[in-house]
Formats: sequence, structure tokens, C-alpha cells
Amino acid sequence: MDKKMLLRRQKEKIIVGFILACLVFGIGLYKYNVPGLYFDSAIIEYLASIIVFPANRNMHITMQYSFLPLLGSIYHGTLAIYLQMLLLLITRGGSLFLIRFSHLIYIWIICFFIYLILKKTTNMTIAIVISILAASNTNIILVSRSQVDIMLPGVMCVIIALYIWKSSNVEKVEKWWKIGLLSGLAFYDYFSFLFLVPMWIIIVAREDIKIRNKVNKIKFLGTEKYVFGFTLGILPYVWGFSDSVLHYIFSETMCKIVLLLLIVISVIFTLIPLIVKKEKIAFIRKIYFLLIVIVGCACLIGSIFGFAYIKSAINRFSYINVLGNKVTLFQKMTTFWRLVYIASSGIWTSYNILDHKGMEEMWLGKGTIIITITFLTLLIIDKIIKFGKQHFNAKVVTINNVEFFEIFGFYICYYVFSLKMISRMTPQHVEVFEWLNFLLIGFGLNGIVKILSVLKENQKVYKATIVTVGIALFIVNIQGTRKFTKRLEEMGGGHGYFSTTMTEEAMDSKNTGYKYIFADSGFLPTFIYLSNNNIEYEIAYRNTGLFDVNEVSKSLVDDWLSKGNKICLLSWDKKNIEKIVEKFGKYNTSTIEECCSKDGAVAYYKCFIIGKF
Repeated sequence: MDKKMLLRRQKEKIIVGFILACLVFGIGLYKYNVPGLYFDSAIIEYLASIIVFPANRNMHITMQYSFLPLLGSIYHGTLAIYLQMLLLLITRGGSLFLIRFSHLIYIWIICFFIYLILKKTTNMTIAIVISILAASNTNIILVSRSQVDIMLPGVMCVIIALYIWKSSNVEKVEKWWKIGLLSGLAFYDYFSFLFLVPMWIIIVAREDIKIRNKVNKIKFLGTEKYVFGFTLGILPYVWGFSDSVLHYIFSETMCKIVLLLLIVISVIFTLIPLIVKKEKIAFIRKIYFLLIVIVGCACLIGSIFGFAYIKSAINRFSYINVLGNKVTLFQKMTTFWRLVYIASSGIWTSYNILDHKGMEEMWLGKGTIIITITFLTLLIIDKIIKFGKQHFNAKVVTINNVEFFEIFGFYICYYVFSLKMISRMTPQHVEVFEWLNFLLIGFGLNGIVKILSVLKENQKVYKATIVTVGIALFIVNIQGTRKFTKRLEEMGGGHGYFSTTMTEEAMDSKNTGYKYIFADSGFLPTFIYLSNNNIEYEIAYRNTGLFDVNEVSKSLVDDWLSKGNKICLLSWDKKNIEKIVEKFGKYNTSTIEECCSKDGAVAYYKCFIIGKF
């Protein structure tokens, strides 16, 4: 490729990237102050605030750690923490704008790589149209302003992995350690991405089978690299969980020493197969077998000593009902597809934010289903036509449908491997398919229109049809965004947990001088993040999230009051505040207030402990 062509392609990428950025940040930051900042929307970001502004350190709703909080919970990591830490260091303070800007960065990267994938596998017209549709989707607002944002780093890893796969030749097995690394990081971000890994194993094994050595023996070098890359990607999870267990066994200092040794050994252990020369692979395998035995025995011994902690973690895992409820086989078989539709159409997130008034008119969920079914029907017809061509020498038009089936394979893989716990899952867990839908639409639209344009023997028909469909759907996207923001304005901001009233109180907390008692876990991340970790607080719930008035330290309350501090009690449940007030009956407390959303609905309850009688 000459320099002019290279410069031209780089210029195209910059222009498209800029257009997508304008759309993503323009739509995503439109009226960014509504709705309010909900608990799960700041569940990772508040940890970044604790690290950057280490005035207080909360150990109640995160797993114990030595250096960095590598795990937010047993089922998700803290992949988003690093970008947020960087932004907090630059701006020196958290805000609604900053947290939503950080979420939009992931969305912009996702949209840009959707463009790159479609450009590589279809053509420029399809790539630009579909990526613009992705970047103008109303779901950008919903995803970046709800608990679904925790999935975005993992989705980004999956989309980049797909690009690396589709942009490299089959013979380049070196790509597989990168794809494995990204797959591992996606799993580290959230457990549900693990359900995509079997499809990657099938793909890499299929490509390995195509590559044979001189003696015609199958080599699974690509599969090996994928596995070791995946192992490297999940190491942060291993370190985070090990750190938590070590805290139960050793002192703080000893924990740090053992954890550092574990990190060094595990990194070396994982990197060796990726950098070793091919002729030494057999020797390295023998060493690895010995090391695996040693590491396995060490894990077994560690598990025995840390049994009590692990049992506690498993009990908490059981509490959140990770395996779901007992449902019929038919319900299991249909739930996944229903979740994909609900996530893609934005009904679920808008349903929560808008007080159970969903945005059913959003096009993507229904549009994806229509296009997918249409394309699958055409593929069946196409197969019949190909059969006729082979057996009756008919002259017919057929289409290439490999990419569509490859992407659809991830849907099937996720569906099969998630059946055991699908009844526990929500649309949040299938967020990746909202973005894979755009690839399906791109491949499907390309195949459908290609038939029309070939039959007409005119390439202009192809481009004109794609652009026309794209413009129509773009207008629908913009209309969906307008309707959603209009509804938010009508109700004066978010409702309930998404109330702007709570967010405003959290932003004011760093200036009031109050001490806080949170009777629900949902208040803490919002208040920590928006106050730059500049408040003192106590919590009235266990690590499971269940309210427990005995968790409130009476001595701490006495100490605060002796210094003339005013204590603010906050809860979504009025009964919880009443129980706290009852416990501190000898104290002078104010009347319990109803804090309402802008539309007049009660969002939460508030009460003050002023002093002793």
C-alpha cells in the first residue's frame, strides 16, 4: 500500500471518528444532569474517588483489598476504575458531567470499532451508515445514565476483539493472545461475558484446523495462545479474590507481601508461553504441568485455611440468588431472547428511570428482530437456490452470509451456556448484544440489498437503498431521544432511585458539614463520588445490603454529637429511619421528612439527630 492510500485511509478514520464523537457526546451529554445518579451507576466510580481522595476508606460494600480494589463484588471486577481515576486526577473532583462523560468514552470507542469491523467485512457505505445509527441511538442516554454502564468496558473489549479477528489473516496466530486477553478482561469486568468464550474457542480451533504443518498434523497453536491470553486477562480477578481471602488469613503487611509474590509469579507463568520460541514449546509444557500441580496444591491449601471466608462469600453469592429461580424449560428457552429484545429496545432502563413508563416506541429492538428474521428467511431461500444451482445448473444470484452466522453464533453460545442461571439475569447482563445487533443489522442489510442491486445490475441501487434506510432510521433515533428527554423534563428529572433530588443533596453534602447515617446501600456510592469522599458516614446495613440497625455504632454517634455535629439519616424506607430513631430514643431527633422528586413523588426519607436531651 503506497503512502497516499495509507494517508487517505487514516484521514477517513479520523473524519468518521470525529463524526461519531460529535453524535455520541452530543446526544449523550444532552441534559446530562437528568436523571439523578443511581447507586449502581457509580458502583465502580466511587471506588476511584476513594483512591484519588483518600480521606475515608469504605470497606462495607466492596471486597477487602491491599493496594487497589480489584473486585467490586464476587461477580464483577473494577475495569472502569482506571479511566475514572485518570479523569478525577485531571479535574480534581467528581461530577455528574464527568461520570457520564467517562461512560460515553466507552460508547464512542464501541461505535468506532463497529465502523472498522463493517468496513473490513462489507464496505464503506454500510460501515458509515450503521456506525452512525449506533452513535445516534437513544439507548446511549439510557446506558450511560443507568446501572448498565458497568458493562461498557467489557462490551468494548468484545468489539475490539471482533475487530482484531476480522482484520487479520487466518495464518496470523499471534492475534489470538490479544483476543484471549480481551476476552479475559471482559470476563473480569462482569461474569456474564464468560458465556461468549466457548464461541471464541470454536472459532480459534476452526482456524487452527485450517493451518497444518509439513507432516499434515493439526497444530492448535492459536488455541494455546488464546487460552494463555485469556488467563492473562482474568489475572486481576484472581488477584482480587486472592487478596480478599488473604486478608482473612494474614495481617495487612503480610497480605501485601504474599499478594505481590502471587502477582509476579502469575504474570511470569502466563507470559512464558506467549514469548517462548516454538521449538521449546514441548519442554515448556512439561514445566507448566509441574507448575500447575504446585499452584493447584497451593490453592487447595489456601482454600482450606480460608474456608470460613470462602463460605461467607459463597453464602453472600447464594443470597443474591445467582442461579436464579426454578422455572420451566420453556421459560428458560425464551427468557434470553426476551432479554435481548428488552435491552436493545431500551424498555427496561427507561422503565426504571421514567417510573415504569417505558419507551416502547424505540426502534432498535423491533428493528433488529425484523431484519434478522427477514435475513434468515432469505438465507434459507439462498440455500435452496444454491442447491438448485448445483443440481440443475441454474444461473442464480447467491449471497455471502458467513459473517452474519459467525456473529449470530455468539447469541447461540451465550444462550446455551447461560440457561442454568438465565432466570436470575436481567437485560443488563445481555448488554453486549445491543451492540452486536448493529453488526447483525449491517451484515443483514448488506446481504438483502446486495440481492436487489445485483438483480438490478446497478451498484447505485445498492448505495441509494442503504443510505435511504439509514436516514430513515437516523430520524427515528433522533425522535426517540427527543421524546425521552421531553418525558424527563415533564417529570422534572428522574424518579425514585434516579431522583435528581437525592443527587442534589449528595452534591451539597461536602459543604453542609453533616455526618451521615445511610440506612440503604444505594446512597453511599452517589454521596462518596459527588462529595469527593469528603464526608464522614456510618451505615445501617450488612455486607449483604440488608438493613440492620445494630450496624450503627452508638459510640461513633456519641462522638459526633459531642463535637457539635448534626447527623443526617437517609433511607428509601421510612420504617428503617423509625427503627434508628427508636434505637437512639434518648437523642433529640427531628421529624422524618419526605424528600420528593420534582414531580411530587416521594423519593426517600430524611431525619436529623441533633443532640442528647
